[in-house]
Amino acid sequence: MLRRTVAARLKPPIPRSLKNTLPNAKHQDIPSFLAYAEEVGLSPKSSVYRGTLYEYTVREALFTKNMHLLRCGGPGDKGIDLRGTWHIPLPTPLTSKSTTTTTSNAGGLNSPSIQSSLTPLHTLPTHPIPVLVQCKLSLKTAPCIIRELNGTHNSTPTTIPPTIAILSTPTPTTRGITSALNMAKRPLAYLCISDRGTVRQFVWNTIASEVIGTGMGVSLLHSPSPVDVDDEGQEGGVVGGDTENDADADSEAPPHFPNKEIVLTFNGRVVDGILAAIKAETKRLDIFRLEAEKAHKKQLRLEKKLRELTLPEEERLAMEARAEERRIVRVRRKEEKQRLLDLEAEMARKKEEARDARRRRREEK
Repeated sequence: MLRRTVAARLKPPIPRSLKNTLPNAKHQDIPSFLAYAEEVGLSPKSSVYRGTLYEYTVREALFTKNMHLLRCGGPGDKGIDLRGTWHIPLPTPLTSKSTTTTTSNAGGLNSPSIQSSLTPLHTLPTHPIPVLVQCKLSLKTAPCIIRELNGTHNSTPTTIPPTIAILSTPTPTTRGITSALNMAKRPLAYLCISDRGTVRQFVWNTIASEVIGTGMGVSLLHSPSPVDVDDEGQEGGVVGGDTENDADADSEAPPHFPNKEIVLTFNGRVVDGILAAIKAETKRLDIFRLEAEKAHKKQLRLEKKLRELTLPEEERLAMEARAEERRIVRVRRKEEKQRLLDLEAEMARKKEEARDARRRRREEK
C-alpha cells in the first residue's frame, strides 16, 4: 500500500491538454539528447543544441526542487518549454507555525531550525501546483522578458490552483525585472540556473506567493562573499517593490554569484529532494517486494519437496504418475499445435502454387 502511495505521488497524472502538446521526440533526457545530437551531427555550438541542452538541465535542476516537469518545447509551443507540477509541502501538526516567506541567509544551513529533521522527506504530504517554464539561455536580461512571460501566461487556460509561470535564465535578476514581476497581474517567478544546473536564485511575486502559501522560502547552501549579494539583499521568495523604470533597469549590470546556490525551505526545514526521496523509496520497496516474492516461491518449492519426501510409497508413485500424465498431455498439445501450423503452411503453399499455375496458363494463352 505504501509503495502505491509514493508511486502515485511521484507520477502525477498528465493533463489531457499536455498530452496533446508533447512532441514525439527521439530524446527524453540529457544522455538521450547527447546521443541523438551525435547521431544526426548537430553542432554543439548551434542554438538548437545549446537551447535544448539547457532545457533538460533546467528540468533536472528543478526536479531537486520538487518540480515534476515534461519537456514540450518545439514548433507551436507558444514559448513554453517545460510543463508540470510543483509539489509544495503541506503544513502538518509536527511543523511549527508558518514563518515569513523569505528566509534570511545569516545562519545558513547551520541554523538549528533548518537542520532539524521532523519526518522523512518521502512521507511529507504535498499538494501539486501547475507550473510552466520558459528557458532563455541568454546573458542579457531586460524587463521585457517578464512582460513576454506574462503574455504567455495569459494565453494558457485557467486552472485551479492557478498556474505559475517561471522564467529560467543563467543571469541573476535585476531591479527592473523585480519591478516587472511586482507589476504583473499573474503569478510569475524568476529562476537563475546556470548552464551546469546550479540553482542560484529563485524569486516570485506576491500573487504567486498567494498560490504557493505561507512557509515557503529559500536559504543559501553556501554563504557568499560580500560581492555575491546584490544591493537589495534579495535571495529568493517574494520580491521587493522597486520602482525603477525600464530604461534604468536595462542599463543596470546584473550581479554575479560565483559561489551561490540556494535550497528551498518550508517553515525553516530544507525540503529539496522530496520527489527524489519518493523515487528512491519506491525503488527500495520494489526491490523488497521482488526479494519477498523470490523468497516465497523458494519456500513453496521447499515445502513441496518436503511433502514429496514424507509421502508413503503408493502416494508418491501416484503423484509421479499424475505428473507424467500431465507431461504427456502437454507434449501432445504441443505436437497438435505444430501439426496444425504445418497444415496451414502446406495449404498456403498449395494455394500459391495454384495461383502460379493459373497465371502461367493465362500467359500461355
